[in-house]
Amino acid sequence: MKKILLDNALESWSIAVKYCNNIKNGLCTLHYQKTFVSSLHNAIELLLKQIMLDNNDHSIIDKMKVKSEDDALLQLNYYKSTSLNEFFKSLLDEDRNKLHSIEFKDLIEKSTQLIKSALTKTNVLSIKEELKKLQNLRNNETHFYISKADYLSEDD
Repeated sequence: MKKILLDNALESWSIAVKYCNNIKNGLCTLHYQKTFVSSLHNAIELLLKQIMLDNNDHSIIDKMKVKSEDDALLQLNYYKSTSLNEFFKSLLDEDRNKLHSIEFKDLIEKSTQLIKSALTKTNVLSIKEELKKLQNLRNNETHFYISKADYLSEDD
């Protein structure tokens, strides 16, 4: 089974690691900080969504707006699918563009359940607070003015 989001997730992860290493080595520019946060956010979102696809969790998609019989059939096929990786892999671009995955804030609520076994092995109860912090950093980086002096502090 092809994990359709995994390659993109790993690419984003490698970019996040590269920029994190640069920051840790003293190259702490705003560009590096923003790229690190964006890449880390993207990687984690894609990895969590890949887990949902692997688990055949149909809640990965927000409710679709049905405007035609074709849309209704697409939605029916989506909910009947027993392999979401295969379902999305086989879609035409036109149909794929009609479906929208859930937002990061919704993933935060699902995160503990999605990676329960990994959290149990590392004796961690939840990662919700860390994901909320990442979401706030990404939101600030994307939607608000930030300055090098106060963005991505050592504590963050």
